[in-house]
Amino acid sequence: MLAVGGGSVIDGTKFVAAAARFLGDPLDIFGNGVGASKPVKEALPFGTVLTLPATGSEMNSGAVVTIKSKKAKVSFGRPVTFPVFSILDPELTYTLPERQLANGVIDSFVHIMEQYLTYPVGAMVQDRYAEGLLQTLIEIGPSVVDEKIMIIIYALILCGQRLMR
Repeated sequence: MLAVGGGSVIDGTKFVAAAARFLGDPLDIFGNGVGASKPVKEALPFGTVLTLPATGSEMNSGAVVTIKSKKAKVSFGRPVTFPVFSILDPELTYTLPERQLANGVIDSFVHIMEQYLTYPVGAMVQDRYAEGLLQTLIEIGPSVVDEKIMIIIYALILCGQRLMR
């Protein structure tokens, strides 16, 4: 399988990959009142091509999906739902509208803050990485429309998220 898109597309692919080899009701992959939270022992292999940077889903095993029939947004993560490969090419994001790119900067900032605020005490190296990435996003955020620095911005958004995962 190949997920081409942003975090939601990749997360949906993780669920399909897990559900395809799951014995029983696929909703039982989830807990949180949606299913029985049964173990997932295998999943179809899949890769990702990131076209909308921000969430970092292409570099982890976690996923958040909406189950419309249950009116629930639920998360799951299993070791078997790591992508086999991920392609992160800044040029694939050049056609993003300005607003989408700005949203990506903000989303990256929030995801890095999540990691920064939830690391265990004494994770000084990770803290310095996070602080540097956050400062860089603050500095480049207002310049998302300046074509001269677009490649730098795209690369930083892509790489910054990867460093924190």
